[in-house]
Amino acid sequence: MTMRLALILAATALASTSAFAQMEADKADARAESCDAHKFETTVKNEVDGKVRASKVKLCGKEGQTDKEWATTLRDAARKVETTEGMPQAVKDQIITALNVEISNLEAVIANASAAPVATTMAGDLPGKVLPPAVRPPEYATLPPLPRRVPTVAVDMSLRKPAPPPPPKPRLKVGCITPGEPGAGGPCFTLARTTQLTVRADENLAAGYHLRFLRRGNDRGDVALGQMRKGQSLRLKAPKDLCTGVVRSTVEIQILTKSGGSGGEVADTLGPYDLRC
Repeated sequence: MTMRLALILAATALASTSAFAQMEADKADARAESCDAHKFETTVKNEVDGKVRASKVKLCGKEGQTDKEWATTLRDAARKVETTEGMPQAVKDQIITALNVEISNLEAVIANASAAPVATTMAGDLPGKVLPPAVRPPEYATLPPLPRRVPTVAVDMSLRKPAPPPPPKPRLKVGCITPGEPGAGGPCFTLARTTQLTVRADENLAAGYHLRFLRRGNDRGDVALGQMRKGQSLRLKAPKDLCTGVVRSTVEIQILTKSGGSGGEVADTLGPYDLRC
């Protein structure tokens, strides 16, 4: 089958195979192949030198081959057509489509044969004689039309509304100081029950900014900053609920924008810090 199919497909692709090559192919496989039981034949069209030419593709099964084995032969032929180099894609599509139709029809015949009931034993019949399979569907002399391709719809990404930009970070410096500690305090590393926060504005800030305290992601309260001038500093106490119910934990401090008060957007997140209560 391999030698015969290769020569026939080459003839279809080029539309110029000589009668000698065809005869040699027939002689090479005459012993192994037989069209008495299984045969596939279809006509394909290809444009050569500006003219449309029709060529026949023929494939015969081996002598004694079952329907299941013939179906396997057809599938193998379809795979070889797909990988054949030098053959126009339009010719490949026609052959593969016809092969798939033949395979579907053959599978229906195999299914009907396996599901056929056992006939009642009559005089002269052997016990358990199986009814003949259903009539085999007619083979295609010409190819059915190729399925229409559903056009893809392009989405204009420029029409999608872009996400709003994040709010600008206010120019604030937040530090920690213990009551009675000299100086202006320093960076926060650990927060305790008595720790106070120092907030310095490096620009003029309108009222409405808040500090929200999150203990392991849970909101434990917020503190409003109020209006601040550039260079002004404040001392604030953390919310009372920050240490409720825990001895040790972690804390993050979010700086919320002035829009919406404590429900405003998150402009910056500080921490996490160690919490010791």
